[in-house]
Amino acid sequence: MRRTLLVALIAAFATAAGIVGSALAAAGDLTFDQSSPPYTDPFGARLHLSGVRAIPSRFAAAGRRGHQRTNGPHLGTRVRFTLSAAARVTIAITSTSTGRRNGALVRHAHQGTNSVPFSGRFNGRALTPGLYRATVRAEAPHLTSPGARILRLTIVKG
Repeated sequence: MRRTLLVALIAAFATAAGIVGSALAAAGDLTFDQSSPPYTDPFGARLHLSGVRAIPSRFAAAGRRGHQRTNGPHLGTRVRFTLSAAARVTIAITSTSTGRRNGALVRHAHQGTNSVPFSGRFNGRALTPGLYRATVRAEAPHLTSPGARILRLTIVKG
């Protein structure tokens, strides 16, 4: 009697909580209907940001027109990363010498591998040669955001 009552109580709770489609207590055993999708916890869902890198991490700021040269340092860079779901990605560029935020790139990125070009220019002005920090953050609705990833960038005289 106690076991049947306990099984019925568990089945009622599981059904009320929406954990399973229907829970039935039959002869002391629980059987679950597999037709409904599995329960996903909205509070435990996480966004994963991985493989964050800048290629190349040492570059010259692009000219006004952004043309590539055949010799000298590479002009601009690409920040590459992988996301577990579509998200809004913010790449904030900060000078390591002054600690001043120079600007930010905001992009809507898709699930999988993404690449965001960065010319080394904000508001039409090239960043001065020096060391910079790129802080990459990803945010998606209904998902817990991962911590920020930090890249080191070196801008050289072009």
